Amino acid sequence: MKLVLPEIDHVFEDDQGYVNEILIENQGLFYRVLFDIYEQSQGLDGVSVLSENDKQLPISKYLEVLDRFIPFELSKKNLISKFSTELEKKAIEPENYQATIEMLSGIEKYLSDLSFGFACDINVNTITTNSLIKATGISFCEDYDSLAEKVIDYMELVNEFDKHKLFILVNFRSYIDDIELERFVETIIRHSYSVILIENKENVAVNGLKRYIIDKDLCEIC
Repeated sequence: MKLVLPEIDHVFEDDQGYVNEILIENQGLFYRVLFDIYEQSQGLDGVSVLSENDKQLPISKYLEVLDRFIPFELSKKNLISKFSTELEKKAIEPENYQATIEMLSGIEKYLSDLSFGFACDINVNTITTNSLIKATGISFCEDYDSLAEKVIDYMELVNEFDKHKLFILVNFRSYIDDIELERFVETIIRHSYSVILIENKENVAVNGLKRYIIDKDLCEIC
């Protein structure tokens, strides 16, 4: 993927064997860049351009900004919904279909048996795989010792159950140390995830990161 940002004379590519780090020291530009990306992520017009193989992609569908890391949640509603859809598909595959039907019928019978002896007759609506999955309140495990590992797993979930996206991580380096960041970058490159770090203050250089600086005077330094 390639990303062009407002007021920056550089095209950022994600398939060069490194991870781009954009250091924007000018507060006004930092705000305008992120505001433009956010507006487009909501389906509004903007200046930033995302493309792949010379084809422009809608930012609202193919780019995700990660700027809240406390807390950082895996179980986002849209991702759980997509995972539940895939789970439902798997439940009715030939090798699982019979077991699924027997389980759903068993639940309906169990509820009818439970009601026996009460001074009423009940109707039990047909239980579907979809309704059962929703009733369980499925969520992803959130118990991690490492924020970087959790973010990596989130990207993997998005790529598997949604689509390949470009992830913009805002001031991510404020939350993890340089050793953890280096491992994080190595994993990003190894799995070919699309990631750009946008920071507003300078940190030490880390292997695998290619830094592009826009200083307070809006001078661009590669």
